[in-house]
Parts: sequence; structure tokens; C-alpha cells
Amino acid sequence: MSLWDSVKRTANKAAAEAEKTAAIARLSMEVKTTRGEIKDKLEELGHTALGLYREGTIDHGSLESVVLEIGKLEAKVTDLEGQIAAQKAS
Repeated sequence: MSLWDSVKRTANKAAAEAEKTAAIARLSMEVKTTRGEIKDKLEELGHTALGLYREGTIDHGSLESVVLEIGKLEAKVTDLEGQIAAQKAS
């Protein structure tokens, strides 16, 4: 085998490896994007379920503890925002 054939074979192998790496990167990005879309939909579902629970439209025992915890966290945010406003005013 000539030097030229060896160089061509090495170049072809490198090109094939680069294509494989690019394909994996594209697929990985699509997985990441799709996971983000799933997260967004789960968040939307959560907001909807929370609203329905608070309206009394749905009543399921497994939601109660989560809704109570969300309420506590919302109260904490309100308190912290009040502290921030007080600091800014002083």
C-alpha cells in the first residue's frame, strides 16, 4: 500500500468519525430540547392541577401535601419580598 493510499484511508476514517460525532451531537441536542419541552409541559400541568385543586374542581389526597407545601413556599416568597422592599425603603 502506498503512502497516498494510507493518507486517504486515514482521512476517510477521520471524516467518518467526524460525521458520527456530529450525528451524536445533533441527537444529544434533540434529547436535551425534548427534555426541556417535557419539563415545560410538566410545569404547565402542575399549574393547571394546582389551580383546579384550589378551585375545588379536583380533590385528590395525594395532591394535598404538595399544595400545602406550595402554599408555604409562596408565603415565604411573599415574606422575603416584603423584607427586600423594607430594605430598599430604609
